[in-house]
Amino acid sequence: MRSGIVYLVGSGPGDPDLLTVKALRLMQTADVVLYDRLVSQDILDLIPKGVSRIMVGKESGHHCVPQQEINRLLIKLAKNNRTVVRLKGGDPYIFGRGSEEALALRQAGIEFEVIPGITSAAGCSAYAGIPLTHRGMSRSVQFITGHLRDNEPLDVDWEKLTDAQTTLVIYMGLANLELICHSLIKAGLASDTPAAAVQNATSRNQQRVVSTLKDLTTAVHHSGLQAPVIIIIGKVVSLAYELDWFSSAVDQLEQDISLMKSFLLSLLISASSLLSAQALAAIDITAERQLELLHLLKQDCGSCHGLTLKGGLGPALLPENLQGKPAMFLAQTILNGRPGTAMPPWRGLINAEEANWLAQVLLHGDPR
Repeated sequence: MRSGIVYLVGSGPGDPDLLTVKALRLMQTADVVLYDRLVSQDILDLIPKGVSRIMVGKESGHHCVPQQEINRLLIKLAKNNRTVVRLKGGDPYIFGRGSEEALALRQAGIEFEVIPGITSAAGCSAYAGIPLTHRGMSRSVQFITGHLRDNEPLDVDWEKLTDAQTTLVIYMGLANLELICHSLIKAGLASDTPAAAVQNATSRNQQRVVSTLKDLTTAVHHSGLQAPVIIIIGKVVSLAYELDWFSSAVDQLEQDISLMKSFLLSLLISASSLLSAQALAAIDITAERQLELLHLLKQDCGSCHGLTLKGGLGPALLPENLQGKPAMFLAQTILNGRPGTAMPPWRGLINAEEANWLAQVLLHGDPR
């Protein structure tokens, strides 16, 4: 019987839009897909119904299926003339044990191909606003594993990692983060070297902690980050805030979704253009916070926002170019400011739900 073929496929760091065209094609034409824990659900959802799925996930300290058993399963499926996709997070050949599986397949006489994926280091750093290289800051990059099999102690020549012009990217380093930071400082790397930790990179659940080498462990502990986490250490981390594009885009999307939800809520509560006191009460803001918001409005709006606040709050107090606008538009104006005027944005001071509440107050008066 003719044997099948095994494709060792990198699924990238998590965002399905970062899959290669070939990876997607193979996933959708395979007979069976064996996948790791780090393959995102969004990517698994692209596998058609009818394609067999086998979870062989591994995590630090616990292997759902031992590596030798995974090797045997790949060989068995291929010998049964199956087209097999071995789907891995990131890239199969960068801390993915893809080469071990490839060797087992070669020794068993099984045909295989390797389909590279965007490695977690590249995807994570780009989505965290951190270039791995930058002229004058970093001229080389080192990928390092922060965890050895069977929980063996890290055997690393730390002094070779202390070049200030090198960016260090540490995979699977969360459990040993304190040891890693301490060892690098002891070996000679400056304690104030910028450092970052990124969880769930490239997903809407991405979280980023930016600190220094000496303070990173404490910052990560306080943030509650959990694996999978990539650690990036080097001068390039200092660019994280200036080059951040992803978290800003996610924040904007979440603000827009929240505004839309609040707006739809007001439509469901009242079919008319007037929002009753009952509808305002449906926006869950404490009485104490309402007073703070009204105080903020009265203190800051007078000239900057073009609003006249004498005699209370209500629709007559809006400037002509804002009269007749829907609540959602006013809420966005409150959050984003008015370009070309002295009206500043209030992002950071209030959230989308509070902006919507203020918009309703401006349209319909103080409900208290």
